[in-house]
Amino acid sequence: MTDVAEKSILSGGVLVVVGVVVTLLSDSGSVTSLIPAFVGIVFVAIGFVARAKPDLNKHLMHVAAAVALLAILGSLGSAVGRGS
Repeated sequence: MTDVAEKSILSGGVLVVVGVVVTLLSDSGSVTSLIPAFVGIVFVAIGFVARAKPDLNKHLMHVAAAVALLAILGSLGSAVGRGS
């Protein structure tokens, strides 16, 4: 398994578990508590594509970085929008 695939699948799996566990423990009825799981599913998919097509690893690494950046910016935008 390639480095990109391994890291993407591992980090995506962790995000899926975190999203599901937090949703279950908080007894949340909101889909927004599953956002980490949705991002994790994207990472897992990137990992499986990287495993199947190792020649695309450089491109997939950039896709994974872009997804992570969007997730971080989305979180920061939410935090800034709430104010203090």
